[in-house]
Amino acid sequence: MKLSTKIGLAIMLSAFSCTKEGGHISSRTSTQSLNNSVTTKVHVGDTLGGGIVFYVDSTRVHGLIAAVADQGRIRWYNGAFTVTGAKGKKIGTGADNTQEIINSQGAGGYAATLCVTYRGGGYTDWFLPSKAELGQLYKHKDVINGLSNFFYWSSTEVDSTKAWSMSFYSGTYSEKSKGGQLDVRAIRTF
Repeated sequence: MKLSTKIGLAIMLSAFSCTKEGGHISSRTSTQSLNNSVTTKVHVGDTLGGGIVFYVDSTRVHGLIAAVADQGRIRWYNGAFTVTGAKGKKIGTGADNTQEIINSQGAGGYAATLCVTYRGGGYTDWFLPSKAELGQLYKHKDVINGLSNFFYWSSTEVDSTKAWSMSFYSGTYSEKSKGGQLDVRAIRTF
């Protein structure tokens, strides 16, 4: 059979394959290039990398995964009202924000450290979502198990005393005191 025929068959078969993972039906699409490399397209709701996919970029190859459960309800800061520099709001800034918070706040039990110490699926690169990443998590909350209707922390700081949060009941953002006890859901990239 010619290589082009094999590639065409592989593409057709994979385009129609569906698998049940983690209680969700997901349809992953694989494509094979002329050099025989295979790329799997990922979809919101897929089980992947220790969690559930809740955001996929335009390539359908990269995106964000949410942990399968909350890491707890805890305060944003480690007891010191300081400006941490965690100002990133966009998708792709949560990991840097989380590192900024930890660099400023140090060791202890607070939202950012709950995320970086989480080891879901054996992965060590979990972080606290930025404001926009948290918005995407809310947008797709129907495919993520165990989210509460309470407020969740983002890693995006407002000022020395407040950080952005989101109500998972109404989907509205709020500036909350860093000393408040809110829910935390770690995320990671793929």
